Amino acid sequence: MAVDLAPEFARPYALLAWNTIVTGWFLDIDTETSIREAEWFARKAIELDPDDSFGYSQMGLALLYRKEYKQACYYLDRGLTLNPHDFRVWSSKALYFV
Repeated sequence: MAVDLAPEFARPYALLAWNTIVTGWFLDIDTETSIREAEWFARKAIELDPDDSFGYSQMGLALLYRKEYKQACYYLDRGLTLNPHDFRVWSSKALYFV
């Protein structure tokens, strides 16, 4: 796994958060566990690189799934502040409005 090869890089953790969320949705597995794991990966990504919008996007997405809309909005807005051109953050923000 990429996190084993370079545990100091944030992007693999953010990608694991995304993968965990999407896998939970499409395979309809234990979503509570999946979201908890995704949150952990997203927090780790933010911890390792607080200037990378993708970690914030994934934390926002996980919180949206939990229906914690106020917190989700904070993370999504933070991601957009960091990189207003990141389509991944915008697509997660679009889910916020749905």
